[in-house]
Amino acid sequence: MLKVGIVEDELIIADSLRLILQKMGYEVDEPVASFREGLEMFENFKPDLVLLDINIKGEKDGVDLAWILKTQYNIPFIFLTANSDKATIERVKETEPPAFLVKPFDKDELYATIEICFSNFNKQLISQKGSLAKESIFVKDNNFFVRIRVADIIYLESSHVYVNIYLVNTKYVVRNSLSQLLELINSTMIQRVHRSYAVNFDHVSAINSDHIILNEHTIPLSKSYRDEILQKIKLS
Repeated sequence: MLKVGIVEDELIIADSLRLILQKMGYEVDEPVASFREGLEMFENFKPDLVLLDINIKGEKDGVDLAWILKTQYNIPFIFLTANSDKATIERVKETEPPAFLVKPFDKDELYATIEICFSNFNKQLISQKGSLAKESIFVKDNNFFVRIRVADIIYLESSHVYVNIYLVNTKYVVRNSLSQLLELINSTMIQRVHRSYAVNFDHVSAINSDHIILNEHTIPLSKSYRDEILQKIKLS
């Protein structure tokens, strides 16, 4: 379940947001109203996404919190504001927000913006060069974005314009290329072994020159990747 944090100093709006998000199926912490409370919420609740009002209590505002989210936590955020003047927008743009909502907004706008936020955030991760390996990624499943731990992925299978993500007890299907998904995951343990397959070497139980065994799954090992893979496991 996606965890959403709320930083909003207008109590009525904050409570309304919390109830709406809970009805949508998100896990929501108690809203906070200041820079200091926001920092505490980031540490204790560990949200996957933050709805962030620009004008909050105290000397530091939502833009200051956005920089913390961006540089220290790498958590996506959606700015909320009733002030859409040019100066505010220019200041907000410097943080490169995945999304922005101008009050008042309705439930459909909120839902759509959350989806856009995660889409933009994942695209940004893909485009980053030399980024650190991710512990988890988000994939869309029906109306929700689901967090998947990279360590739980057994293997990836390309199927036309989709990729099947196989976990121990379930499978997710995402519209993406295998190359883009591997770049997003950016893990040394998940390696391409065939033009249509990539495997998590933490789950490999056996390997030969033609196949890789992962639990009950048998994955082909192509000639173009064979030497690299065998060298990786120090068999060559």
